[in-house]
Amino acid sequence: MCGRYYVEPEATALEMMGILAEIRRRYDQSPLLPLLTTGEIAPSQVAAVIANSKNMNQRPFLMKWGYKGFKSKSHLIINARSESVDSRSMFKDSLYNRRCLIPANKYYEWQNLGKNKQKYSLFPQEQTFFCMAGLYRFESDPSLPSFVILTRDAPGAIKDIHHRMPVILPKSEWNNWLEPIYDPLKVIEQAVLDIRFEKSAT
Repeated sequence: MCGRYYVEPEATALEMMGILAEIRRRYDQSPLLPLLTTGEIAPSQVAAVIANSKNMNQRPFLMKWGYKGFKSKSHLIINARSESVDSRSMFKDSLYNRRCLIPANKYYEWQNLGKNKQKYSLFPQEQTFFCMAGLYRFESDPSLPSFVILTRDAPGAIKDIHHRMPVILPKSEWNNWLEPIYDPLKVIEQAVLDIRFEKSAT
C-alpha cells in the first residue's frame, strides 16, 4: 500500500517547482490554497495532482487524498488495487473517465520488526521526481475532488519491506495515463519496478 508520500516544500526538481508554482498562481484567491500540503502527505490532506481540465488540457489541481467509504464517511479509501480496479464499482468509472497523476519525491513504508517498525523512504532509481497513477472523483465538495493511488505487488527486496507499492509510471506513460483513448490497464503494465530504498529517520 501507500499510506504516506513526500513533496519537497522547497522543490528542487524542476517539474515539481513548476507544478507548485502553477497551483499557487491558479488558486491565488481561492480559500483552497491554504489547504495545500507539502512535506510528508497523509490521507485526508490536500495535495497537488495532475489531471485533465474540462478542455482536456493537463493541469495541476488541488485534490484531497481518499474516497469516502461506503460504511462510514470518516473511513477513507486511499488506495486501489490495480489488479482488480476495473471490476470494483467504486473505481471503475474513475478508471475510464477520471485518471490523474500524483507527483512526489518519495514515498514511505514501514517494515514490521517484531514489536518495532522501521520507516523507509522509497523512490525510483536516479530520480528526484516521479508520478504515481491515481484516480479521482467528485464527492460532497465539487471544488475539491478526492483521489486514490493505485497499488501493485512489490518486487524483489521491496517486498521485504512491504508487499504492496504504488504504481509509479515512467515519464513516457504520463500522457497515455491521462488520455482517455488509451487502455489504462495496458499503461499500468509499464510501471517502474526499479526502486531504491533507504532508512528514514523521520
